[in-house]
Amino acid sequence: MAFNILTKFKPDQIKSRNLDTGFLSKYYKGIQNILIQKTHVEQTTEYFFCENYTADEHLLVFGTPTATQKMLFKAAGKGQEGFDKTKVSMGTCFILNEKGSKVLCLYPNLSLAKGKKASVMRTLKKMQRTSLKLIDEIRWLDAPLMVDSEDPSKIEQVVDPNTSNTENNQTVLVSTEEIVDKAKNLKRGIEKLVKDVMPRYKKRETTNNDAAFVKALRKAGHLFLAQLTQTDEKTRNSFTSQKKVLESGLPQWKELESRIHSQKSKAESRATLKKSLLGVVEKMNERRSEIKTILKRVNLKTLG
Repeated sequence: MAFNILTKFKPDQIKSRNLDTGFLSKYYKGIQNILIQKTHVEQTTEYFFCENYTADEHLLVFGTPTATQKMLFKAAGKGQEGFDKTKVSMGTCFILNEKGSKVLCLYPNLSLAKGKKASVMRTLKKMQRTSLKLIDEIRWLDAPLMVDSEDPSKIEQVVDPNTSNTENNQTVLVSTEEIVDKAKNLKRGIEKLVKDVMPRYKKRETTNNDAAFVKALRKAGHLFLAQLTQTDEKTRNSFTSQKKVLESGLPQWKELESRIHSQKSKAESRATLKKSLLGVVEKMNERRSEIKTILKRVNLKTLG
């Protein structure tokens, strides 16, 4: 994750409603720059939002929580410790630079908090106009996003092909069986990448199909990481090492996909150049034959 939550957000003070909310306006002003500088599609951070935290204030906190902060946020999402679970939203977020506009993208984890999209977004947009003026738009995501390997300005939504409604799917805790199945599929995909695609890449023999395979593997990886946050804690913990490997692997797969496209382009360029050169040689040979024919017809001695 990109950065930690400020220590000012003490869990016991948040729980007892004794948090000094007087510093929030200054906090929101500063946190925007941190979000813009340190987050993007491939580098997210966490957020916690509580609508009507006090009579006069909403609470929006960004960053990786400490263990005690996380424990409190999880309790709030369940409607414990005096919180209304329908007013709480939490998940991951990042700044998307979209044609010069700064878009704060929220990917809520609806298995942890049940804050309603309409109400949460209505409140956040009001906060945007008053406290988050560096941000041009706030957007609620129903699925994770992925950067195109050839054009970083192109962003693609990663949708689970096995579900028709990602938003409804988010509201249900993802089962252990589903996570295990996706992990097995990823393992098979990685084995194919290592044993099949990489040897061809090293021999400069990769094709469009190889690039498409790596892209599909990246999508599966992003989807797995997103759904891993929506399963039970025991299952999440059992995949800790796989999660770390996958997080480090995804940027490398993106680079590989880009290089396959580049390799293919160079091969095509060489083929085009070769074809062009052959055409030139062919024309030169034709001209040489024409010159020989002309020379046979001309008496050079009469030109001396």
